[in-house]
Amino acid sequence: MRPGTPPHPSQPHSSRQPAAGRHRARAVLVGLMCAVLAALGLAAAPAAAAADAAPAADTSRPAPASTPIRGGDVLYTAGGWCAVSFNARGGARNYAAMPSGCGQVGTQWFADSQQTVPVAVTVTTTPAYTLIRYTSSDFTYPPEINAGGTVITVNQVINPAVGQQVCRFGSSTGWLCGTVQALNQTVNYPQGTVYGLIRTTMCPDPYSRGAVLASGRLVGVVVGGSGSCISGGTTFVLPAVQILSVHGLMLG
Repeated sequence: MRPGTPPHPSQPHSSRQPAAGRHRARAVLVGLMCAVLAALGLAAAPAAAAADAAPAADTSRPAPASTPIRGGDVLYTAGGWCAVSFNARGGARNYAAMPSGCGQVGTQWFADSQQTVPVAVTVTTTPAYTLIRYTSSDFTYPPEINAGGTVITVNQVINPAVGQQVCRFGSSTGWLCGTVQALNQTVNYPQGTVYGLIRTTMCPDPYSRGAVLASGRLVGVVVGGSGSCISGGTTFVLPAVQILSVHGLMLG
């Protein structure tokens, strides 16, 4: 080819060939990108579906287990503590009888010694007993007596006969028993006069003032006494029948 000769007509075609290659390269690249994006989309889809199917975490606190409070168990108040004598029920509400002096200790009762778990309030106090009403649904209040780890179900109330054996349990004394000497006794106490008491030969231990039983049946609550567990003595018991009838209550 001589200098100055115009380019061969085929040369422009040769100069356009790289552009076509670039188009093909772009098409391949776009195809690869689409394939990659499609693959990513397909990979992400099951993860999203799994996330949608996963249940939400349960952050709620479990309900507290129902713990029984029985006769013989201790409740606490601002002025100290007292043991439950026996549980009773009136309609949909639950109650408990305690020794009479417990009404002077406090009016708000707790299940723990730190007094952070309120469980009952005092309803009334008499010279013979204190009646409390349970207020917490986190506990149950069965007609049972806790006798040092042995649970006694009490579903009957009796008026004992003279000469019949009666017993009560104390956490520090164990079982204390005696016999019924007389019925319908009247005793004058500093807090007032109490009528209809049962006189027994049980020794009057001040730390053993739980429910009085006769052959597993409820007799009543200790009101007071005289003497000692060493030399012998007398203990007076208020029949549970009186407490239940006055307040319209029943066991169970």
